Amino acid sequence: MRQELIQVEVGGGLAFAEVEEKPDCVWRWQLQEPPKQDVTPVHLVNAQLEDEVHDWRWNDGGLVFKGRGIKHGQSYWLILQYKDGEEPGQVECSSCGTTLPGTANFCMTCGTEL
Repeated sequence: MRQELIQVEVGGGLAFAEVEEKPDCVWRWQLQEPPKQDVTPVHLVNAQLEDEVHDWRWNDGGLVFKGRGIKHGQSYWLILQYKDGEEPGQVECSSCGTTLPGTANFCMTCGTEL
């Protein structure tokens, strides 16, 4: 999986970033120091996995971001991930048995870290 780091500034409740292709996943970095290129985002540990339906959308040539809890005038680091045509396998949560995408870091049903 390939990833790209971008910094966006929020104005009017939204941030816009020109990116060449639609990402498969968008993470908002939560730590004070900027992320490194090879960072592994982990939901609610160092980043927040943003929901494509509620927090971001793709418009031809750009990413519109409006994550929950963002503040006007603040800048945020986003980690954009691209699968590059590879379909990840699936994993099963050892706690509740939910089948999840192979890229999942935690169970979306019970919250167990994978």
